[in-house]
Amino acid sequence: MEKEKVMQVVAANIQRYRKLNRLTQLELANKLNYSDKTISKWERGEGIPDIYVLTELADFFGLTVNDLLDEKPPVVPINTKQKKHLMITLSAFAGVWVIAVMFYGIAFMANFQAFDLWLAFIVALPISAIVLIVFTAVWGGFRYLIYPVSMLVWSLALTFSVVVQVEHSYLFYIIAIPVQVLILFIFFVIRFRRKEKLYLNNGE
Repeated sequence: MEKEKVMQVVAANIQRYRKLNRLTQLELANKLNYSDKTISKWERGEGIPDIYVLTELADFFGLTVNDLLDEKPPVVPINTKQKKHLMITLSAFAGVWVIAVMFYGIAFMANFQAFDLWLAFIVALPISAIVLIVFTAVWGGFRYLIYPVSMLVWSLALTFSVVVQVEHSYLFYIIAIPVQVLILFIFFVIRFRRKEKLYLNNGE
């Protein structure tokens, strides 16, 4: 196969699998530590990744390098690794609530009166947020962390306002507002710097 033909086939396949996995060029670039301009060049057939990057792409999409070079590659609607990671994350999240339900049921049957049993579900909120933060940090990528972190902030505000018996419990929510704003600012700055670093590393 001629070099130009190979470039066009690889370009079409990269674009195809990126879209099948519902990723933008920037999101794929972040996964590979390249700039979105580089991904755009690949998809336009103006350049081709080296064998190392092709291997990374194939592994990320759950393919082989030959699949990326094939004019009629197999249909893989979603990255199998992503699906596995998502299932594990959701299972861990659900596990927190299963434990909360079991605790409530056992304590209810034992007529446990030390505190209101429904508080177990309130406490489960920040715990499940922490679980999501851990798994998202490991597998989900930086851009998704903002959601479980925000969930943790507001679930902690809810938990403290309900569990801690103080007169002005609404103060916990007021405190949460600047914390949320600070988190958004930090995420924005870090994301901007990461994007800037990608361009610098690739000479864009």
